[in-house]
Amino acid sequence: MSTHEDDERGLWSLSLLSNRFPALHGLRALAILSVLQVHVSVVLNRFHMLPAGKLFVISSSVWFGMDLFFVLSGFLIGSMLLSDGAKGWRGVGRFYARRSFRIIPLYYVVLTALWFLEQPTVPFVRVLPEYLYLAPYLRVDIGNVVMPYAWSLCVEEHFYLTVPLLMAVLNRLKTHRARIAVLVALWLSALLLRHALFWFWNIPWNAQTMFRFIYVMTHGRYDTLIAGVLLAYIVHHFGDRLRAVFAKPLARWGCYAFAAALCWSLFPPHRSVARSHWNLFAWGTITSVMYAALVLPLLHGPQRAWLSRFLGARPWLPIATLGYGVYLVHIPLMNHLVKLLAVGPFFAQWSQGSLWALCLLLLSLLSWSLAYVLHVLVEKPALWLRDRLAA
Repeated sequence: MSTHEDDERGLWSLSLLSNRFPALHGLRALAILSVLQVHVSVVLNRFHMLPAGKLFVISSSVWFGMDLFFVLSGFLIGSMLLSDGAKGWRGVGRFYARRSFRIIPLYYVVLTALWFLEQPTVPFVRVLPEYLYLAPYLRVDIGNVVMPYAWSLCVEEHFYLTVPLLMAVLNRLKTHRARIAVLVALWLSALLLRHALFWFWNIPWNAQTMFRFIYVMTHGRYDTLIAGVLLAYIVHHFGDRLRAVFAKPLARWGCYAFAAALCWSLFPPHRSVARSHWNLFAWGTITSVMYAALVLPLLHGPQRAWLSRFLGARPWLPIATLGYGVYLVHIPLMNHLVKLLAVGPFFAQWSQGSLWALCLLLLSLLSWSLAYVLHVLVEKPALWLRDRLAA
């Protein structure tokens, strides 16, 4: 093969994610599909193409894909910081540098493009909080921003700023029991904080205000990330024991059944909880336990088990690699292109299910295609620079 062909193949190839935990790539891909399908339903409903019937209720009820991203993010970052190469200030600095090169360049490119294309008259001072990952805290209306859905990136960035400090605190403790107790206490504190906000803030609570003042705020959502760190700690220190436990099919399927039961509990209708609100439990507490019960047997069960083989199949890896770009571009594509492509089938009186499936297919194809282009033009150069400056 010629040098030119080698260069060409290198230019258009993907900088794949680490394949240390193959089954997590399948989970990540399914999570991004769950996010896409929710936004398909929301946008079609907003433009009166999908009534608030059974299909819309079922689709919008699968809102918890984002929580899986948080749990996986906490797990992967916790695993990185528990490795020997992350010890000391030099390791922490390397961690920040490598995460910055992976996350910030693509976000800034998409944010800037949307600012100039969608809201060019908005002054920079109004967009600045979004560049600083502070939009949910510095803007009264989360919808009055260039990328309102980037609240999740803000949550993750705030987590990145604090997790090395958390790991330093854990390192000062002497026993596994003490460290696990601290992580469990932090995880529970988010539930208590959500209840405190709910009962002590003088706000007329409804779906919109709960979303704005609890759901999108880091201090209301960090338990999923802490759950991921706790998972990483358990896997790092007790992996052999877990493999012995989950070698037994009964243990694996018991965990899967428990996760399925928790998943079922997230679907409406929900019974009211005395002096509480269902979402205060659902947004982090239930979802993090559910995903922990799913991830542990996947990582430690036999690799020949069918679910591990399915989620760990090689085709999921490139799909998951582009997942970050897909998340950044899918809502603008849905708002400006896919909904227009759906007008014809809508007036042709396609069934609701067919129209919804068509939009999901188009959005998936367009999002992964644009994410691939951005990966080649933005992510790969940033990662190339990262590997030379923060190796």
